[in-house]
Amino acid sequence: MESSAFPLRGLRVLVTRPREDAQEAAELVASWGGIPVVCPLLAIAPLPLAPSDVPRLQALASYDLLLLTSRNAVRILRKVLPADVVLGTSPRVACVGPRTAEAFARTFGRPPDLVAEEETGEGLAQAVLAEFPEGSRRAFFPRARKAREVLPERLRAAGWAVDEVVLYDTLPDAEGQACVRNALAAGAVDVVLLFSPSAVDALVQAVEGREDLLRRVPLASIGPVTTRRLEELGITPVVQPEHYTAEALVAALARAVAEGKFPLRERR
Repeated sequence: MESSAFPLRGLRVLVTRPREDAQEAAELVASWGGIPVVCPLLAIAPLPLAPSDVPRLQALASYDLLLLTSRNAVRILRKVLPADVVLGTSPRVACVGPRTAEAFARTFGRPPDLVAEEETGEGLAQAVLAEFPEGSRRAFFPRARKAREVLPERLRAAGWAVDEVVLYDTLPDAEGQACVRNALAAGAVDVVLLFSPSAVDALVQAVEGREDLLRRVPLASIGPVTTRRLEELGITPVVQPEHYTAEALVAALARAVAEGKFPLRERR
């Protein structure tokens, strides 16, 4: 196995994604020759619907646009959607990035109508406003409890009515946090992949009392929002990809390692 073809060869890469998404990232690491170490920092917890949520779900076809910002939102929406509600041509569907779009198409049997190139709330808001410049539309937004407010805020500022339904929460995964702490303390990983600001917070919680562990290993960030959270803690990630996907993150890490852009321990 040539290191030039597999630049992550022998490197132990800590995958911190929730269990539902960790396998994909682990396979990407392995495809570049790395050794994935899976320790989910977060768990996805579906939330009970509020009484006002049910009629909104039943009237989904009356909205102009369905906003989807994660694969978790797609999965949980499918579970809570009333059996007699079919996503046909209405509402139109807007997804943040190709992974969410693929999950929607696979789950609901049709492609979305709009996919934002920039995989952030800002990117989706920009794509929606470009597609619907006249404003004064109605959107349905199934979301995480801790989701950023930028998407609904920007649409409302442009005259949209946005109904939000909180479908799930992202909570620290205690077992995964213990796994991360033990792996870092033992020097058992060479680089850590971080996929959200919530993961950064869960990482900090995991090493409470041993913050020095965060200085011992390079941290790689999936995008600018996660990077900003790291920088607030005084940490500069070694990698941030141009596109904010797991595939792009692992590929960017592989390129950085191949180009010798940051030091690593001796490979196993």
